[in-house]
Amino acid sequence: MFADERPAMPMEENDPNIDETNPLQKVDRLYEELVAHYDEAEDGNLRAAAKLLLVALEKFREHAGADWIGLVNEYLALVEKDPQKAQRVMRCHRLSKTSHPFSS
Repeated sequence: MFADERPAMPMEENDPNIDETNPLQKVDRLYEELVAHYDEAEDGNLRAAAKLLLVALEKFREHAGADWIGLVNEYLALVEKDPQKAQRVMRCHRLSKTSHPFSS
């Protein structure tokens, strides 16, 4: 996650009764719930991120075919080599109703 790029949500968007249609917003909310689960743990943010990463990697392996690691490496390369573009992609996906990787 690009925490420094995450826009502050208005209070009504923090309402747990609102059903967001944006998948990335749903993942952001789950991340915040996981951080809250770890309560006062010093590394709660890291633990929450690690859980999401483990699930994501499992799903890539299950659904992306034989070259699943290549797809994962594309994401890693984007974040490593062009962090500004990665932040723009994340920001765009947080604001859109639907998301598709690398579409910006």
